Amino acid sequence: MIYSVVPGFFVQDTPGFDGHTADTTADDFGLLDKSPSGWAKLSASLDSLNSQAPSGTSYKLLWCARHAQGFHNMAEAKYGTPLWESHWAKLTTDGELVWGPDPNLSPTGEAQVERAHQAWKALLAKGTGVPLPRSLYCSPMRRAARTLTVTWRDILLGPAGLQPKFMDGIRETVGVHTCDMRSPKSVLGAEYPDFVFEDGFEEEDLQWSAEKRETHADVDVRVRKALDKIFSTDASTVISITAHDGVLRSILATLSHQPVFMPVAGVIPVLVKSSMDE
Repeated sequence: MIYSVVPGFFVQDTPGFDGHTADTTADDFGLLDKSPSGWAKLSASLDSLNSQAPSGTSYKLLWCARHAQGFHNMAEAKYGTPLWESHWAKLTTDGELVWGPDPNLSPTGEAQVERAHQAWKALLAKGTGVPLPRSLYCSPMRRAARTLTVTWRDILLGPAGLQPKFMDGIRETVGVHTCDMRSPKSVLGAEYPDFVFEDGFEEEDLQWSAEKRETHADVDVRVRKALDKIFSTDASTVISITAHDGVLRSILATLSHQPVFMPVAGVIPVLVKSSMDE
């Protein structure tokens, strides 16, 4: 698949945008059209683009969300990134914090994602017509699943709601760091019974190794395969992906989007054009 960003809708897509420090989450997610009908106009444009698209080309609004603060984030902040990378990330605990394997959200993270949930409800209450996802994809790490669950509680999730899908291809960088070793499939299924698993999802984490960690290039390849799978098999025009800092950087790079700072619990929408390789 060939991907590109459709410009003209979000400030983070514009030349000169400082994507290293700006956080557009609280500013209507960076929507350029601040009129009351701004989101409705975007939805209409998305429908129009797809209706006029040639065979093999489609347009999707992609909501990219980073998980809220986990216990591993607390530990990295406690010791600093150099010590975290060289020593502590390889362990599971310092006797005070436990961050591996597969840590959940910290109390701060729970508060962050609850604020995100309330922000979504407030935005919807305004009747802005903001386009909601019709498909939810999630990293198979508990911190991501918890973030997704709280964010979309009683909005998209519920007895007749959507079923989020766990995808191994959008998990955090694999190897060495114990926080990035996922839980068994049966544990995830018991904790998140409303989620489904992609085909071929293994019971145990066969990818994680204590000796070898993926490179940025490895993650880029894996993420592209995951995006290709989503875009080629899912007819939904509005999609959400809840994942991690490294994965989201790879997603934006794959989409030819300029780098954008993603704080914990941050969200960035991207209007994407995809077409089949010639």
